[in-house]
This record gives sequence, structure tokens and C-alpha cells, in this order.
Amino acid sequence: ARRAGLPIFSAHGVIQFAVPHPPITGVVARTMPTSVTHNNGGRKMCPVDVGVGVARCARCAASQRGDSVTTASENNPSNSGAAPAATVPESEKPADATAPTVPAATPAAPEAAKISIDDFMKVDLRVGEVLTAERVEKSKKLMKMSIRIGEEVRTVVGGIANAYTPEQLIGRKVVVVANLAPAKLMGIESNGMVLAALLPGSGEPSLLSVDPAVPSGMKVK
Repeated sequence: ARRAGLPIFSAHGVIQFAVPHPPITGVVARTMPTSVTHNNGGRKMCPVDVGVGVARCARCAASQRGDSVTTASENNPSNSGAAPAATVPESEKPADATAPTVPAATPAAPEAAKISIDDFMKVDLRVGEVLTAERVEKSKKLMKMSIRIGEEVRTVVGGIANAYTPEQLIGRKVVVVANLAPAKLMGIESNGMVLAALLPGSGEPSLLSVDPAVPSGMKVK
């Protein structure tokens, strides 16, 4: 069948026409496979273009003329089975030096644990009036105050000396935590706590204000 140029069924079920090399003369196929089968006793067998019926392939014709042949697979790496160029992930590409720097977001303050209304009502907040005030020796922040809460006068030590002078405090109405357990600060027993907010940036305390018309000892809810 090979010598007569008859069709041959390949192992993959494809019909091929083949003739021994050197092939018969004729028109070189316009579109021919670039692969060459080496078998049949070592002789080259060129696949035939079934649509044209020509037994000569472009590679064999060029080889006889001594021309250099470049196959489509050599011109197109995608057909040669070569591995494609590696793609660099976006995360690994160098950052653009000209890109503007975005400041990091300030993390939100952690949310305080929730308490019930019953827990809140356990805190006894009272209006107090400052009678006397003096700085605590050897301390930059502590202020010793005598505060009237209703009919009772208490000694309260607070860390407000860096924001207020004694003169600014005398006669001022403040909010006091009246049922706070006593604590010693710089050797002075403090019986309560004055409430203040912290200013942004400096962190200095700012005492909560109470209308001067409110009598001392009144409960704050």
C-alpha cells in the first residue's frame, strides 16, 4: 500500500497517503504538516495532503533544494509545547515610587463591656462643691480638695493639678463618685472621685460642669 500510494489507517484512525522518499515530483502542497515520520526501514515517509492529493511536503522539497526550513511550531512557541512565560503576581510587583502614600487608618477604640441598668444604678453620683484645694507635695498631677456633698465634707484627691490651679477650683460644682472605696494617694486618704473628660491630643482633664444653681449632695442620674 505504501508503494502504490494507497490510503493507510493510522493507530489514531486517521487516513494518510504515503509514498517512499524521495517523493514523486509535483506541486508543493500549500498547507502541509511539518512533521516527518521515520520508519519503513529507515526511509523517510512524508504525510500527504489529502485535500490536494500531493505526495511532497514543504520540508522535503526545501531539503532537496538545500533551503533552510522554519516550521510554524518554531515561529509560534505556543504550538511547540514550550512553557509560557511566568506571570508575576500583582502582590509581588514593585510598588510605584510615585504613588501617593495613604496614611494608615487610626484603629477604633475597643468597645467597653456592656452593663445593665442595675449595675449603673450601683454607682452613686452626687453633686459636690469644692471648698478648699491645694497641690500635693512632690506630685505634679495630684490635687487635694475638700468637697461638700450635702451635709458631709470629704477629702478627695484627684489628678487635675496640671490643668487647674487651686483658685480655679474653689467654689466650683463638680460630679463626685460618692460610694467609691477609699484609697491612699501619696499618703493621703481619698474618699471619692471627681469626674472629668480627657481632652484629645493633650490628654489633660476637663471637669464635668454642673449648673451652679444645683445644690450640693443632689444625685446625678
